[in-house]
Amino acid sequence: MVFSQKFSSVLSKLSRTQIFSGLAAVGVALAGIPAASFAQSNPGLVIFSGVGNRSNILNYHLKNGRRNVRDDRYKLRIPANKIENGVSRLIVSYPDYYEGRFNLDRIEVGYGEGYRNKVEIAYTDLQEECYAIENQNGRRDLYHCLNISLKETIEPETPIEIKLSQVRNPWQGGTFYFGAHTVSCLDRDREQPDSSCFSDPDNAPSVGRLDTPFRDARRIQLADVGVWILTID
Repeated sequence: MVFSQKFSSVLSKLSRTQIFSGLAAVGVALAGIPAASFAQSNPGLVIFSGVGNRSNILNYHLKNGRRNVRDDRYKLRIPANKIENGVSRLIVSYPDYYEGRFNLDRIEVGYGEGYRNKVEIAYTDLQEECYAIENQNGRRDLYHCLNISLKETIEPETPIEIKLSQVRNPWQGGTFYFGAHTVSCLDRDREQPDSSCFSDPDNAPSVGRLDTPFRDARRIQLADVGVWILTID
């Protein structure tokens, strides 16, 4: 995995929480970070190694699915067998050549049978150019990350649906690979076992300051759970 200089400069401008999610999403080694603060699994993203296993292809539904539509709705689904640990944050990664726009205020997360249960979202943020991957032609492809942090933890073996409303589809159609990633807290709050490590953006896991350990840091685990292959006509 090769990183561009531009990606490095982007990281330097991110907040502590944004730095955490950017580093985790690309599966880099957290050199210099205390081992007690972070843990990681499944390094690398399935969408960049090719979708050789059909079980990695996830279901989705688009309300319209046509190019340049200003009010589309995406339903991105993750089956229960892909959720091995409690989920505190959902990350949707997508290529920079997808030029659609998301309304961060119109995102919902449902879970359970029929996705009827709703979990409150603590906050969302969109990281442009959160990482770069060298493709087969030796060029670097840039990817963006939509981070959805939850106030409560979704339990393991629970199906999840991410609903993105008021999406403006890109001007040009095509096929777009959206990666699905989950972040789990390995150190649950004993006083609030149902809470998420991301319920408070000021108290979320992050790299923290090197001179002062982040007092409330918890270990986290990233899982790459599959890919939605979206087609925009």
